[in-house]
Amino acid sequence: MAPDFLIVGGTVLLALSVASAVAAWADARRPTVALAVVLAGVGMFAAAMMVQGGLGWRDVPEAFVRVIALVLN
Repeated sequence: MAPDFLIVGGTVLLALSVASAVAAWADARRPTVALAVVLAGVGMFAAAMMVQGGLGWRDVPEAFVRVIALVLN
């Protein structure tokens, strides 16, 4: 289950980094927080893909479904 959480967490972080980058761009400042969040999200993706029995790009939607099912169940 750990790779599922890493994929979902990485995806959420990458989505938040886009919002942070747009906010920084709108305020005419450097997106340093967005860059840090992107690095964290990419690191989570890399960790999930390198773990034994890790996930690939095709497994991302299934990972979301498994994590949501685990949270709701």
